[in-house]
Amino acid sequence: MGSQICIMSVIVIAWSRSSHGLQYMVGDSPWTIPPNKEFYNDWSDHLFFQIGDVLVFEFQSELHNLMQISRREYENCSAENPFRAFWVDPAAIPLIEQRVYYFICSFANYCLLGQKVSVTVHHHSSVPPPLPPSSPPLQPPQPQPSLSPTLLPRPYPCAPQTLSCAGHSSPPSLVVDHSPGIPSSSSPMRMRNLVFVPCVLLSVGFPLLV
Repeated sequence: MGSQICIMSVIVIAWSRSSHGLQYMVGDSPWTIPPNKEFYNDWSDHLFFQIGDVLVFEFQSELHNLMQISRREYENCSAENPFRAFWVDPAAIPLIEQRVYYFICSFANYCLLGQKVSVTVHHHSSVPPPLPPSSPPLQPPQPQPSLSPTLLPRPYPCAPQTLSCAGHSSPPSLVVDHSPGIPSSSSPMRMRNLVFVPCVLLSVGFPLLV
């Protein structure tokens, strides 16, 4: 039920604006010397004006006036050739076309003190244009995993006491005859054949050729 009421309210507001427009009291306060030079333009920049809306200026007639002027005169704070001049409070300005309207107070140096405003008028629209998308928040850099070298196990020498050779209690030895002469019966053969016996490394379990 509550959502239906909200939808109906939005439809009524949109229809009312398209039919009659909205009235804005300029600056949401009397038309006078503002507290800072950008006061009135800051106010208009935060609003979305459409054709059919009305600006209302309320001021003390003996102290202020309202001049609708060109952009050139607006920038120079002069009102030598105003489009319209309002001397009596209040002044209601219907916004009847898509353009930028410029207004100042021509008393003394009030315009130089900030009593001026520009209003940009748009075509009819039920909703104001969408705001530009905000940039996504920056993500903090993720720490990279440290790359440490992988230490491979180094092969250890085969100790005699850890070897068990088939049919031998100790590793085979290579016998070399160092005598250059003719072999005698008391000396071993000049060089025995090199015998490869497969051995098993008991402590690790990997085959080793000796």
